[in-house]
Amino acid sequence: MRTGRHGRDRDHGAAAVEFALVLPILILLLGGIIDFGFAFNAQISLTHAAREGVRVEAIGIDGVDPVATAVNAFSAPGVSGATAQVTQSCNGGGGQAQVTITTTYSFFLLPFADRSLEGQAVMRCGG
Repeated sequence: MRTGRHGRDRDHGAAAVEFALVLPILILLLGGIIDFGFAFNAQISLTHAAREGVRVEAIGIDGVDPVATAVNAFSAPGVSGATAQVTQSCNGGGGQAQVTITTTYSFFLLPFADRSLEGQAVMRCGG
């Protein structure tokens, strides 16, 4: 092993080159993990919003719209424009009520890969 000036200087730049090659991959991986976390948060928020809407439908609170309740209950960072619908209604009888709420999530790293997310909730009528 050469300890002189020329032998040691040749290895000094190797770590910097390796770091420069690996850093973009690590940044993309970290960005993908964060983006997936935001999408997962949006899915959880959709399920929560559908649950709030179906609760209003199942209990039958007068003057409260279950669709508006579901849309107002949805909140996720960077996501807007959710639409909800009552897919099964109580209509004063037994059975089950069901509310479905959907939105589109745009990934930060892949803006052309929009995904449609959906949340559903079912509850027995009458509470």
